[in-house]
Amino acid sequence: MHERFSPENHPIDKLNFPDSLLDADHGKLPELSSDIVGEIKKLGFKGLGTVAAVINAENNSFLFLEHNASAKNTSGQYGTLSETSRFLADFQTPEPPMQTFLRGVAEELGANSKKILAQNLHASQTQSWFLNQHAVGGQYDNSYMLAICPVFFIYNEIAQDVINSFQPTKEISSIKFVTPDQLDNLELRSYVRPWYNNLVASGILGKTDLQKVLAPNPLPASDRDISFLS
Repeated sequence: MHERFSPENHPIDKLNFPDSLLDADHGKLPELSSDIVGEIKKLGFKGLGTVAAVINAENNSFLFLEHNASAKNTSGQYGTLSETSRFLADFQTPEPPMQTFLRGVAEELGANSKKILAQNLHASQTQSWFLNQHAVGGQYDNSYMLAICPVFFIYNEIAQDVINSFQPTKEISSIKFVTPDQLDNLELRSYVRPWYNNLVASGILGKTDLQKVLAPNPLPASDRDISFLS
């Protein structure tokens, strides 16, 4: 039996984040400078990435991915779309969070899903992301990445298109949309519960000022992850 899923059972941790991100405009994903890498390392984070919520706005269901076994999780555990950031071609500046997110979609769901989502995402005009201390999990117990967490909304037809276009990848065996009350029935990755609690606390789920998100052209990037895991 899985542990009952509720914010009351998993209180929000007090986290230390860089001031530059705390003070950023939350109506659009933040621009990241080369300074952020040194800042998060000093704060004890083991890297930088995105952990996104993709929500069907018509039934409040969340996109969840069933993972194959890896160093970060056991086979059959469910998580959201999460991806480690990479440096741009200068090997100093992080790629934009949207670029990280879409690269993760391509790697975990495939190119067709990336094309569908890139053209059909919506987000709040005033608060479209939050910060989270992301538990890496698996063999990296007590290791945390700084996660920029975009919250995207789609609609029934697009949600079904994502399901229909999915083909199993190296990392992901299946996907589904799940309402919060169904999460008790899933074996979740270790980061999901605190991530969800922080999402609820952010107030983004109650936002109605949604607008379409335009995916920018990707910038030239390196293949070097922003990760300090050993």
